[in-house]
Amino acid sequence: MYVCECGKEFDNPQKFNGHKQSCKTHIELKYGSLDSYYQIKNRNHYRGSKKVHERSVLNKELQLQKWVAEQRRCEKCGKIMTDKYGSGRFCCKSCANSRVRTEEQKEKVRKSVLLYLDSHGNRMKCSVCGKKIRKTKYGMCSSCFYDNYPSEIRERISRSNKGRSRWNIHRNQTSYAESFWENVLQNNGIEYIREFQIKKSDNKHCYYMDFLLTVNNTKIDLEIDGIQHLEKDRASSDIERDAYLNSMGYIVYRVLWNEISSTQGKNSMKIKIEDFLSFYKKHLSSNT
Repeated sequence: MYVCECGKEFDNPQKFNGHKQSCKTHIELKYGSLDSYYQIKNRNHYRGSKKVHERSVLNKELQLQKWVAEQRRCEKCGKIMTDKYGSGRFCCKSCANSRVRTEEQKEKVRKSVLLYLDSHGNRMKCSVCGKKIRKTKYGMCSSCFYDNYPSEIRERISRSNKGRSRWNIHRNQTSYAESFWENVLQNNGIEYIREFQIKKSDNKHCYYMDFLLTVNNTKIDLEIDGIQHLEKDRASSDIERDAYLNSMGYIVYRVLWNEISSTQGKNSMKIKIEDFLSFYKKHLSSNT
């Protein structure tokens, strides 16, 4: 028979020991007060968690040293990795996102995402095309949202861009849309010059061309426009820019970028690519 300080009796020693860990009478008699018991408990927990943290940091360093010694290469770019990113198959986020997936893998990922959204009630129908999509603020899929961009959002973007130098565009950074069209031009054997500069009429500032194409004696300025080019301020400056370049003998061809994550967006971009190639071939045949 086991008897606690509080008066309870136990036949089983395991139950008796479990009771003493939560018995206030036993704790006060052993440690003097509850406060001193909790202080000792928290101190021991902190020491234990600190040791666990130090051990995990050491293990990570050892694993990283072993990883670097093996000189593994990125599956996308082939660069020898000096640090471990994610699972270790790729060196960075861009390489991981650009990996080639089979149609079977894409379908498997799509089904798993749709199953998750259905189970959590995060799906709805697009108010324009009726396609099932993830819940959005405006109730439209990305393609329909782009085509029916709300005017209040355009005004808000215009206000946020007001006063920014050249709409906060950094010329040393290549956007996804520009890199996409770089691949289009390369795949079709079209030579180009990126970010070609031409001075404005004041001889102080410059206009930048996304892609300068030369077809015999014809110079084409291929511009890949984002949604910001629909703003009033930007549209007026584009008109002034195009007029100046036309006077200098350049032909300006603008492509309005749209998302390509959906089938509708891919088909829309495919039509734009075909229109541009027919435009380019027309000038190519007329000058030969």
